[in-house]
Amino acid sequence: MLFFSEFETPFPPIDIYETKDSLIVEVEVPGMTSDDLKITCIEDKIVIEGDKRERINAPQIKFIRMERYTGLFKRTVKLPFKPQVENIKGSIRDGILTIRINKNIKKITVEENKHE
Repeated sequence: MLFFSEFETPFPPIDIYETKDSLIVEVEVPGMTSDDLKITCIEDKIVIEGDKRERINAPQIKFIRMERYTGLFKRTVKLPFKPQVENIKGSIRDGILTIRINKNIKKITVEENKHE
């Protein structure tokens, strides 16, 4: 089962789904680049951290209403398995961070050594 820490903010929104071969985590990160994000894998968890900066930083502007989140965030997603780091790929496109975790774990076969 996947879960999020109760002590974290619900920002940014995350969708998680799986295909036959992959577990996919999609995160809304509009206006952010890979330089604004830090993604780590610790045991069976993916940790997504970032800094969503203010779009406008001018002292002469007084906001009447500001609903878009800015600031530091951290989201932790518990996975149903422990992935190998080399099986995790990330990309950003159109404000969506996609983390693709390959579920295919190569099975090691053991051959029986028969004495002739």
